[in-house]
Amino acid sequence: MKYTTGTIKHGVTSATCALILALFSSPAFAARFVHPTMNFSFEYPDSWSVDQALLDADGPVVIASFPVSARSHSGALPAGGIEVTIRNFPGTVDDNALLVPSRTRSIDVSRSVQTANHRGMLRADYAFQFSEQATYRATSGVVRIGDRVFSILVLYEQRTPSSSDVRTGEAALNGIVSTLVVGGTK
Repeated sequence: MKYTTGTIKHGVTSATCALILALFSSPAFAARFVHPTMNFSFEYPDSWSVDQALLDADGPVVIASFPVSARSHSGALPAGGIEVTIRNFPGTVDDNALLVPSRTRSIDVSRSVQTANHRGMLRADYAFQFSEQATYRATSGVVRIGDRVFSILVLYEQRTPSSSDVRTGEAALNGIVSTLVVGGTK
């Protein structure tokens, strides 16, 4: 794999692609994001896009299953869209506080603990009211690596996403958690 800062990378060998596809059945995780200043990286679906404007403004890392320019001015996702937000916090943060933001008008919250590639992750699935017209479904994961805490939020465009969208979102969450590296690249 070729690594560059904050951009989509290609140039993966066919053997590596086969291994990646075997590990993450859908979507293909052939791109690696390397944070330009915070010293962490992770793999994500190579057909997804990174919101470079947020990153340039010292915002969170946001990757999306659609071109980020397709997001509406109000922030609404396009039909069938999935967006993943990755935030990094110091290790003193309360994991539960990161799962479901307190200012979110959440509905139907369920919490669980699971593993992704032998890495423990606290997880919550919930719906929340985005606007008068939109209720979104979200899956949130919190994972600790050394003295850092990562919050990964998978946001679906609709309250009841299709089973295909859910599989894609699950693969994205588990793939990111499984490939998250602090202090270098894999």
